[in-house]
Amino acid sequence: MVYAPQVEDALRYIDQNNKTAAQRILAKHLQANPFDEDAWLWLAYILPTRYQQLQALAECLKYFPGSSRAQHNQDMLRLGIPMAPPNLFPDIPPEAESYDSRKF
Repeated sequence: MVYAPQVEDALRYIDQNNKTAAQRILAKHLQANPFDEDAWLWLAYILPTRYQQLQALAECLKYFPGSSRAQHNQDMLRLGIPMAPPNLFPDIPPEAESYDSRKF
């Protein structure tokens, strides 16, 4: 999966367990690029409180009203289930997304 360079930087900080630095980078990135769904999901994941996570997901849903990922995470948090990390690697490779089995 290809992320914006700032998101890649934030992911490196997350890997180093430096969520404060990652949060700062993601917040700055999202101010300039609010239409980055993955950045919203990563920000929500690393925020320290459930309330803050829900706020970030609500903000994500403003820009992506049909986001099943944001809605699912919001639903899970409301049920008291912690957020799982956003999927770094999609289950379906990009080249397979356009595959149409009906052609064969």
